[in-house]
Amino acid sequence: QERDIDSGKVHVAAASCFGACGISGCSPANFVLARPEKVLYSVNSDEDLAELIEGHILAGRVTRPQRGIYRL
Repeated sequence: QERDIDSGKVHVAAASCFGACGISGCSPANFVLARPEKVLYSVNSDEDLAELIEGHILAGRVTRPQRGIYRL
């Protein structure tokens, strides 16, 4: 709400790890699935979440291309 994000663009729901739990090098984390692009982000900190919001949700681009991203 503080970022004035359109509620039609974001849906929060509890879910599994989307299969990423078994990926080599994937540490326990919170995951965010960005759709319709089907990009799965691992979110380990407030900074990760802020980067995801600024880059993917607000700017419409895939962020962090070298780490914490899995294409489904």
